[in-house]
Amino acid sequence: MYQWILFDADQTLFSFNGHHGLEHLLTHHKQTFTPEEYSHFKTLNDHLWNDYQDGKINLDQLNATRFAQLSQRTGISPKQLNNELQLAMSTICQPLDGATELLHTLRKRQIKIGIITNGFNILQRPRLEHHRLSGCIDLLVTSEEAGVAKPDKRIFQYAFKQMPHTQPENVLMVGDSLTSDITGGHNAGIATCWYNPQQKPLSGCVKPTYEIRSLKELLDYV
Repeated sequence: MYQWILFDADQTLFSFNGHHGLEHLLTHHKQTFTPEEYSHFKTLNDHLWNDYQDGKINLDQLNATRFAQLSQRTGISPKQLNNELQLAMSTICQPLDGATELLHTLRKRQIKIGIITNGFNILQRPRLEHHRLSGCIDLLVTSEEAGVAKPDKRIFQYAFKQMPHTQPENVLMVGDSLTSDITGGHNAGIATCWYNPQQKPLSGCVKPTYEIRSLKELLDYV
């Protein structure tokens, strides 16, 4: 039924422990954050990512703001701090339960696999290579590369240009975020699958085509 399955990356295929990554970065530069400072950083970071997703700021502005305090302490540019954080996260992030098996099974079924993620180029390839998953992925698109973030349909259109002879009805988007992945897939005119392991209540006006609580459940729909 589906020739292509497009996955979100963080919290869909991979864990994303931002606290662990930030601790690694701070330790490397002999810095510490108090619990209050970390709480402030997380709140600010979440707010900035929402603004980025909504198209209000770009990635350079996001980094300049969230790393302003640490950059002042260390004398290292926000861009360099972000690059160090992303490279650390490439090994800290682990495939979620069932992700590796799912990707290999989809390959055996001759289904093309893509990743569309709001984030940085520097993290994606090293993470796939570290976990020996590069050979499973036919297409990798980041918002940094595309110049626009999910849920904007233009990031999907950017991906579609690299998926020749594929019709929208043959593409499925899988992700954990209703606002980014499911709304984005809806905006692009493709079917969607909400990965919802925590069984959160459905909210908003956009409903997914499917809903799964474990990654292996996806195989029932493809």
